[in-house]
Amino acid sequence: MLPTAPQPRRPSPPRHREGKRVRRPWRARATAANVAAGLVVYLFAFLGLAVFRSGDLVSTTYDLPPGAASETVIAAAETWNGWMEDLGTAGLGEEVVETVGAFASGELFEGAEE
Repeated sequence: MLPTAPQPRRPSPPRHREGKRVRRPWRARATAANVAAGLVVYLFAFLGLAVFRSGDLVSTTYDLPPGAASETVIAAAETWNGWMEDLGTAGLGEEVVETVGAFASGELFEGAEE
């Protein structure tokens, strides 16, 4: 491998110019991209909860403070849970949680020792 000359460092832009802060639009774009990525992750997590753990979603809505808005949210969560039970995704989510729990506790391997 041939030796290469060291690359010169890019000078960093000045932090202040004439008492004013220098704008760095690339940082704003990077921050916006990070926020957007975080929101996408949150959305997928919420959708996974809503589809596969809809029973937990209903029990969480029961903890809301009493009021007309809470009753509407509870009714919507119960309706959604009914739809997910009809589709079978709520039961699938519970089976996955039970299987992972059995795997973590070692119960899944108790019959395999014989």
